[in-house]
Amino acid sequence: MDINEYQLSMPYDSRISTDPDYLSDNNPFNDINYLLNKDVILSSIGRIVAKAAGIEGNEEDAYTWEDDELFGHKRVIEDYDMVMEGVDRAFAAVHTDEEIEEKIINVRNNIDNIGVYIEAHPEIEYKIFFPPYSMGYWESLREEGDLDEAVDLYKEAVRCLSNYDNVSIYFFMDSYDIIGNLDLYRDICHYRPEINRMINDRMMKEPGQDPEEIINRIDSLTEYV
Repeated sequence: MDINEYQLSMPYDSRISTDPDYLSDNNPFNDINYLLNKDVILSSIGRIVAKAAGIEGNEEDAYTWEDDELFGHKRVIEDYDMVMEGVDRAFAAVHTDEEIEEKIINVRNNIDNIGVYIEAHPEIEYKIFFPPYSMGYWESLREEGDLDEAVDLYKEAVRCLSNYDNVSIYFFMDSYDIIGNLDLYRDICHYRPEINRMINDRMMKEPGQDPEEIINRIDSLTEYV
């Protein structure tokens, strides 16, 4: 699982979607709600028709952006300009200590939301990583006056996640050779598939990183930005 700023700042009691109980309980009789689900049936029909026509799906190609034309510094700059459209750089946001404290409490509650699942499965090692967003992302935060607040939220997330014995934390946000090369991105946040594979390989081979060291690295990243 990756950790994003919006996941930390969104109201902890808001729900984008709900988890149907029949998918996770031990009652086999209410599984009919899945087996006779209209959306599932319609989706399945499409796959069956495609297979009958000789069209094979490839899970390896799901959610990949291999087309080189999608990437490049020009696309990142275009996305940055769109993000910054209407932002008055002369009046960057100023966050009071009280506002930041409210956000910190919200971070704790958001981590608690996933902590329920983490604590319910102590036999599983959860690998959670902070992705390497481009300098366009960090510059937009700086220009909007939100850099210090975002940094505080990321630090608090690291502290909260470190309280779970079965969580390994990986911090890639300060991969300077990556975040400074805008040709590796399609916008200010999304990077090329090979960066994703690198992250996956490192999390498979390396142990989780020390939380206190990560917090120090966040400070260094802030100075770099």
